[in-house]
Amino acid sequence: MSTQCGFVAIVGAPNAGKSTLTNALVGQHVSIVSSKVQTTRFPVKGIFIEGQSQVILVDTPGIFRPKEEGGSYVLNSAMVQSALQSAADADMVLLIIDVAFASKSIDKCLPPMLDLKGKRVSLILNKVDRVDKPVLLDLAQDINARYAFEETFMVSATKKQGLDRLTKKLAEAMPQGPFLFPEDQISDLPMKLYAAERTREAAFERLNKEVPYGLMVETETIEDKGKTLIIKQVIYIREERHKPIILGHKGRTIKEIGMTARLAMEEDMERSIHLSLFVKVKKGWDHSAQVLNSWGLNT
Repeated sequence: MSTQCGFVAIVGAPNAGKSTLTNALVGQHVSIVSSKVQTTRFPVKGIFIEGQSQVILVDTPGIFRPKEEGGSYVLNSAMVQSALQSAADADMVLLIIDVAFASKSIDKCLPPMLDLKGKRVSLILNKVDRVDKPVLLDLAQDINARYAFEETFMVSATKKQGLDRLTKKLAEAMPQGPFLFPEDQISDLPMKLYAAERTREAAFERLNKEVPYGLMVETETIEDKGKTLIIKQVIYIREERHKPIILGHKGRTIKEIGMTARLAMEEDMERSIHLSLFVKVKKGWDHSAQVLNSWGLNT
């Protein structure tokens, strides 16, 4: 029996639920999730198999208009460009809309600069459990009037509702071809980058205001000691004044971040983890070509 394989770009405004949907479809945690906007900084592939089809999901950064002022303009521009390029390269595009937010302002939920002409695009209305059905149906009609979507799917990625039909439709839509990844592989993230993302996810949830956006995590070493992995990481921050915030009183905050990250890694990998975290200042990391290129972003 012939196989099918293809790429599906998941695009949308920040915080629409792209990463949550990716994880729900894959069935495991492959992309970090946070209640804060602009958590995803680079495209992450999540892979699942349905029947004879291998579907390669591309979870992308949220699409928005970066502000030219501020040190993160280079990073934000590279993030948005990577999302637009992922959509252009994919066999199929899923445009995801947060219906709870769209019920207040549809225009703000439609990502700017996204050119879908000539692409196979389906509409994902996410968080449908948060709005009344009449409101949902009106939104679906309004958004469909703006573009000729192949299909509309109403889902709750968090509650994993409405995903069975989406999974089958994606598998059917993939072009004929051999699998591009081993059947047991669910992501393309290297181990060091995966571990860094898990720690950044923990930091994003623990820290407030502008502090999470001014940090990056780098995994320096991973040592395999049989039953235990020894991981050493550095949390880099742009400003010295953020260091005491991340460390916390008597190191309490950094310990909480480390514990959350360690437990998440242990659950994912089913291994004992020894995690060491350090905090250092690295001014200008968010417009460093070396840093951004290491994430696959073009500057």
